[in-house]
Amino acid sequence: MKRAGHLVRRFARSLFPRRPSEEDERWVSGILTTSQIGLWARVGPTDRAHAVDVARRVALRLGEGDAEDRLDVLRAALLHDVGKVESGAGVPLRVVATLLGPVITDARAARLARRGGVAGRLGRQLRYPALGAELLAEVGSSRLVTRWAAEHHLEPGRWTVDSEVGALLQAADDAAS
Repeated sequence: MKRAGHLVRRFARSLFPRRPSEEDERWVSGILTTSQIGLWARVGPTDRAHAVDVARRVALRLGEGDAEDRLDVLRAALLHDVGKVESGAGVPLRVVATLLGPVITDARAARLARRGGVAGRLGRQLRYPALGAELLAEVGSSRLVTRWAAEHHLEPGRWTVDSEVGALLQAADDAAS
């Protein structure tokens, strides 16, 4: 698992919850569309703080350029984990999902997701990238934003997003753990 260090750092940070600053929230509101802000508001504070860290790293690397393309990449950075709002999983269940993820098929996770209780939350946590992509598509997000939410845990050879953009987003996500 090549991103194990990223996961260990994310777990350690989850033990000390944090939230974005007011300045961060204002910055985000200038990037996201009105419909995306509705999704953003549903994301937990620790996940929002992580997403801001990712997006700020991306912004530094992007520099200036086409304003709309730049905004789209920042939106992808901010919303890549939005599917977690569907799981209702806390830290312990997220850890279990991370450990089980490599051995549970998507079909099995989908069956679990339809159940109630802990099994349903586990299934939804396992499927959060796909669920996030669905949520983002429902609010009219671009192809990049929806695809990155779905693909951000895949190996680069399986991405449908531009490989340079994907590499930038993945590096920022790993570094922002």
